[in-house]
Amino acid sequence: MTDHTWPWILTGRVTNSDGMAGSGVLVGARLMLTAHHLRPSQSIGQGSWWMTFSPHFDSGADPNTPFGSSNVSDLAHYNAEHDTEYVAGHDFMLCRLFEPMGLQLGFLGATSFADSWRGLQVWHHIGYPADVGGGMRPAVQISQSMDDEYEEDNGRCIETEASLDHGNAGGPFFSWFDDGHVRLCGVVSGAASSDGDLDSALTSGDAMVCLIDWGRSAWPA
Repeated sequence: MTDHTWPWILTGRVTNSDGMAGSGVLVGARLMLTAHHLRPSQSIGQGSWWMTFSPHFDSGADPNTPFGSSNVSDLAHYNAEHDTEYVAGHDFMLCRLFEPMGLQLGFLGATSFADSWRGLQVWHHIGYPADVGGGMRPAVQISQSMDDEYEEDNGRCIETEASLDHGNAGGPFFSWFDDGHVRLCGVVSGAASSDGDLDSALTSGDAMVCLIDWGRSAWPA
């Protein structure tokens, strides 16, 4: 992925103090959206943690961080008391950045999934899969579809036939809408099984959109 234009530059590589790596995308002036399972829980439990977001990071380019990077200061995610286990439909997390990178680069809007979009090959994805450059270079898939889905407490797990690997987690599925705006409809979670068929999964839903709206108000530039 060598396109340095908007909105392709909004996705970046996420790393954390637990040794995990994945993807994330700018959704506000100071906001980055990623997967909840990239939360550095072990480090947080030990009292010292960090997460870093590097938009459009590319280890094969010079410079490999053309837009710099920012550490994360705060995290917000779905945390209902009754939800005691990991649920793919709520595998999203909002991160407040120390640096307001969205002021320079811009950011994506967000929307919930509509049933009428099922099967439409209009979605594009950027991420840092381990099977492409060891997760150190951005990889793009275009014209992908969202298929089967199920809802849990305003969170949605959506299956896709897109080929996703470790490191794609947290990367957005987005599209151009008729009003000219570009919006994401979900970020990569993991895998979901339907009738014995294991497919890649996205996390989406009203709860994700509400969290982003909350963050834009609570964590402004």
